[in-house]
Amino acid sequence: MARILEKRLIRQPDVFYFKVAAPLISKKAKAGQFVIIRLHDQGERIPLSLADIDPQEGTISLIVMAVGKTTHEMVLLKQGDDILDHCGPLGQPTHIESVGRVVLVGGGFGVAPLYPIARAFKAAGHEVTVIMGASASAAVGRAKGKKDLQSLFDLGMIEVEPLTYIRGRSMPNQYLIVDEAQNLTPHEIKTIITRAGEGTKVVLTGDPYQIDNPYIDSSSNGLTFVVERFKDEPIAGHITLVKGERSDLAELAATLL
Repeated sequence: MARILEKRLIRQPDVFYFKVAAPLISKKAKAGQFVIIRLHDQGERIPLSLADIDPQEGTISLIVMAVGKTTHEMVLLKQGDDILDHCGPLGQPTHIESVGRVVLVGGGFGVAPLYPIARAFKAAGHEVTVIMGASASAAVGRAKGKKDLQSLFDLGMIEVEPLTYIRGRSMPNQYLIVDEAQNLTPHEIKTIITRAGEGTKVVLTGDPYQIDNPYIDSSSNGLTFVVERFKDEPIAGHITLVKGERSDLAELAATLL
């Protein structure tokens, strides 16, 4: 059996963080591996990625979203409850080799396994950049706690600076993603792009029809401004999505409302 040492809600109403006692697994597990668990003798076996491994503490961490029968049962468990079976570590661990610079990309709850992977690459002496399709508070802060979020800053994997302080800087050999670019003014967009040094690629994403800035509109925002000014330049390109992917209702509302 494996005792649940900690349980925490990280997103209402269905996503939870579990810290589980697993001393044997934690001593052998590597970044990128997973475990299989069974909650009770009538339960099914499900795989869960390792969101953290602590061999000194003898624990593993799991992020669970209630989407099926077993995960719905698991999120009803409390701290101090036991999981009947746990098997692992399973799967091929992430291959750590000497490459110098590593970029890790994840979206939504796919970012959970990136934490031990990033730590392993950093420990091997690599320069690590993490691109996450989620807010820091949702994907890291609440999932891992402030202590672990601070460790990402300490490792140099996350840097946060106000746009005001970007003036005068050069950013060579970077992959720079600016999300929600439709909420920036043309002047702010210019400030960002003119910081790009040799080897840097800049990606702007956004929807010109979903603007929260009261001082710009669908034709005067920074994203539209860049697309129009760069449309004939050989080093630039843009893609316009003509159909919404969320749902037919959302697409109709965006068109009519």
